[in-house]
Amino acid sequence: MPRQMPKIGNCRASAAAIERCVDRSLRELRTDRIDVLLVHRPDWLTSAEDTARGLLGVIESGKVRSVGVSNYNPHQFALLARYLGRAPVTNQIE
Repeated sequence: MPRQMPKIGNCRASAAAIERCVDRSLRELRTDRIDVLLVHRPDWLTSAEDTARGLLGVIESGKVRSVGVSNYNPHQFALLARYLGRAPVTNQIE
């Protein structure tokens, strides 16, 4: 059974915010890994590079298997994919 897909809340998608959100979600879900982490929307105060750095950090640490986004336009999606070195697994459009 797939685990719930945590979302990065409050529009903050900095590397530090991603790390805090993932750690909190792991505690609340009582698990050691999240299957898909979804960034709810682009963070206008954080560069795509910083967001990607945070996402790669939680993937490389084994805390997250895959990442996706929500409400990214095609340019934002492509930019994040470039910094990630791969496309996010989904772009959920509202």
